[in-house]
Amino acid sequence: MGTLIETVAWEAGVPYFEADAILTGGPNCPDNIPIQALANRTAFLKKQIDDAVSGALTVMYANRLKTARTITMSGDGTWSVSFDGNGNVTAAMTLANSGVAAGTYRSVTVDGKGRVIAATNPTTLAGYGITDALLASSYTAADVLTKLKTVDGAASGLDADLLDGQQGSYYLAWGSLTGKPTTLAGYGITDASVANLTDTTITAPAAGHLLRWNGTKWVNVALVAADIPALDWSKITSGLPATLAGYGITIATQGEAEAGTDNSKPMTPLRVKQAIDINSVLSRSYVSPQQTITTGGLLTLAHGLGVVPKIISSELVFLTAEAGYSVGDIVEWVFSDEASGNTRGVSIVKDATNITVRYSNLANTFAAMNKSTGASAVLTNANLAFVVRAYA
Repeated sequence: MGTLIETVAWEAGVPYFEADAILTGGPNCPDNIPIQALANRTAFLKKQIDDAVSGALTVMYANRLKTARTITMSGDGTWSVSFDGNGNVTAAMTLANSGVAAGTYRSVTVDGKGRVIAATNPTTLAGYGITDALLASSYTAADVLTKLKTVDGAASGLDADLLDGQQGSYYLAWGSLTGKPTTLAGYGITDASVANLTDTTITAPAAGHLLRWNGTKWVNVALVAADIPALDWSKITSGLPATLAGYGITIATQGEAEAGTDNSKPMTPLRVKQAIDINSVLSRSYVSPQQTITTGGLLTLAHGLGVVPKIISSELVFLTAEAGYSVGDIVEWVFSDEASGNTRGVSIVKDATNITVRYSNLANTFAAMNKSTGASAVLTNANLAFVVRAYA
């Protein structure tokens, strides 16, 4: 059996034998055609693999690189990773140092990439680039005082020009001062005794003594009548009391005025009135409003006198002209009239609080003498009003 000569070619197809084919031998005989096609394909595939391994053939698709590659970055940061195509890879990048140490800074310099490339902590105005402020060293206490003096004065408005909110002129007034001493000792004065005066002699001082000039010196003596000059009342022009009490005079109380037994105390007009009111025979009075007259009616009138009235009187006021009487006529009612066993008029009961009036039960409660003729006349209730007066 010989060996077929392989040709590097990808055969388009591999033939097969028919069912009635007759096999014959030889390199180029029909019986070896299928085997030759397969051998050629095998040679083709081997050639492809050899070329891919050697690099003569570019492989378009692969799961892994033959030789792993290292990918690196440099510049503002460093980074390096090994990659063979078998899967994703990651690696941390390390930033390059900017030259500024870690810390907190008040002033920094930033480059075009946003990196801090310089940093400081200034302690002066110049360090911050401030050019329009005054340095502390530029003003001493003497400088400040000199400046303040240029605006000093009462109208300057400076608190430094005031003491407790007051100008200096305020403290020149004696009345503005507080906490003033009330004794000579409080002012540090120790020799302010009358006895220390060179022209004064004090002998056995006592209450009520005064100093009197005896022609050569001042001496202490008791007050005598001759020491008070005769003064008429008109010479006293101020300080006069305006009340009796101001002169030490006690006026009578209401009880003393009403009792009338004290003959030494004066009384005010009020006390006089109170005494008259309590001691007069009739000092209090009451007049009722005009009352409507109703047959058999009852009136209860509170008189407010505080005591039982001593005198009661009653009046009829004509509201309509009748029996010779005119509108407005007032008749003091002092009589009654019997009519068939019934009495016209009113009955009046009094106590310390009320006056109670009972009207007659006749249709015409009152009768009176005709004003013109004197004849008896029965009066119409509606034409009249009834008024009660009381005195105590």
